[in-house]
Amino acid sequence: MMPIIVILLVGEILFRFFDAEQDTIMFRTPQSWFPKWRWYIENNWGTKNWWLKVPFSMLLDGWHFIKFCAQMVRIVSPVTLAIMLLGFPLWFIPIAVIALYGIGGIVFELTYGSKI
Repeated sequence: MMPIIVILLVGEILFRFFDAEQDTIMFRTPQSWFPKWRWYIENNWGTKNWWLKVPFSMLLDGWHFIKFCAQMVRIVSPVTLAIMLLGFPLWFIPIAVIALYGIGGIVFELTYGSKI
């Protein structure tokens, strides 16, 4: 029981840590982790091709990279928990994480900007 609590607690703490940095980049840039790194603090959306705008959007800038880190924490924690509880081998974790991230990305692309 203790490993389950630790996984969920660490996941939540890391998520909030990344969530706070996203807001810092957006609203208080000089106080962000890397305020002097151009890539980290600027919105580079308009200068990239489809590959960087869609499947690898986490590499556009610091805000998107931190968002990716937060999403990974939110996916990895419950996936690890589920795999431990269901008795699947641990090598299944990366496959499940990639699958869930991909499904989430598809849903985001289909609904982003739509009037649903």
